[in-house]
Amino acid sequence: MQPCIDANRSPHFRRKLSGGEFTKYNEIVLWFEYDLFDQTMLCYLLHSLAGQTLGDTKLSLLCIGDYPGVERFRGLGQLTVKQLKALSGTWRSVSERELALGSKMWEAYTSPLPEQHIRFFEEDTSALPFVKKRSRRIYPVSLRFITDLGRWSKLLWRPL
Repeated sequence: MQPCIDANRSPHFRRKLSGGEFTKYNEIVLWFEYDLFDQTMLCYLLHSLAGQTLGDTKLSLLCIGDYPGVERFRGLGQLTVKQLKALSGTWRSVSERELALGSKMWEAYTSPLPEQHIRFFEEDTSALPFVKKRSRRIYPVSLRFITDLGRWSKLLWRPL
């Protein structure tokens, strides 16, 4: 078994994910930030991994929204090599609850049904603390658009 795969640095991770090749690694460490893009991609990966058999491969997550001593934390890219090294090993194992929640979020995110989006926001998302906070930025706009589109389609298609 190979020691570790960093999902954010591997250009072939998607192929490995779909082909089940990740089972040859001892551990997969997912490094993500608090922002909407990262949270969306995290949920995509958790959704994809939820349906896989991991075998002996350990799935771990490092997901941060701040860093000690950094006043305006914008992301991992602003950290020094020393600061990034300090994060090494601070990740934690991904639970079944996180896999399920990531999957639910991805299904809501990709669903054309506003009800599914609304149901997701009624869920307890504490297992992935940044997901709800960051996703709320996009959903109110998309839900309003979908609702308005539904109203317009009813007006346009009703018998004259």
